[in-house]
Amino acid sequence: MKECVVAFCKNYHTYILIVHALFSTLYIGGLFVMRYLIKPILFKIKIPRVKYGSGLELIKAFLIFSVVCLVGVIVTGSMMNIEAEFNTGHPSMHIAVHVTEALWIFITANTGYMYVKYKEAKNKLQNNEYVEIHENLELVFSYAIPFNFVMGIISIYFGMMLKGY
Repeated sequence: MKECVVAFCKNYHTYILIVHALFSTLYIGGLFVMRYLIKPILFKIKIPRVKYGSGLELIKAFLIFSVVCLVGVIVTGSMMNIEAEFNTGHPSMHIAVHVTEALWIFITANTGYMYVKYKEAKNKLQNNEYVEIHENLELVFSYAIPFNFVMGIISIYFGMMLKGY
């Protein structure tokens, strides 16, 4: 069975790399769009119920998109790991692989944090507690999303270093 998986990963390594890069790029691009295009427009809306309701719907859609991208990155990254057989590679490769894995673990954990803040804000919307909703949305848009963006850019650097570009 192991030989079949390794053979599959070796035979389709170019396609796996393309899909991996696509998921990574889509996710990081989505972070950029949420922070620098959607947030400024969203926070200009004057009616609180519309502003926060729309913001929560956007975050919900983004979180679904994020989960798909993160699962894609993790699956294709694991397949590239199998294909490259890093267990027998140079020790510096081990470091780069583990740093990249750690970055994506932080990104995934931070996405989980965004989900928790989304759920808290959604519960507050039912009670019309707009100050608390604003604080939760501000945490997501101003801190969690930029953190994931920076971690994603760093992981791209390590990914490029691993592939030798």
